[in-house]
Amino acid sequence: MQTMLTFLLAGLATYHETYNRSIPFAAASLASAPKYILFPEQRAKKVKYLIKKLILIFFISSVLLYFVIVIIYFVNLFGISLIMIILKWVHVI
Repeated sequence: MQTMLTFLLAGLATYHETYNRSIPFAAASLASAPKYILFPEQRAKKVKYLIKKLILIFFISSVLLYFVIVIIYFVNLFGISLIMIILKWVHVI
């Protein structure tokens, strides 16, 4: 189990380095991937950074979704047309 998790987390850290990069840079990064297998401190630091970043993104998206739901609820509660609000907001009407 430990070996499987080591390779999984090393792959996650390497994937993060190569995401949205050019092909030669990605190939060079994949060639240096064993550093995450050989050095658990670097792997732990990278995975910790990724998890913190994912938690922040999830929290922000959850809060935004909540506000959208609340706005739609109040718009429907008061019988105001959502299309009219949007048109007034973009100064069409």
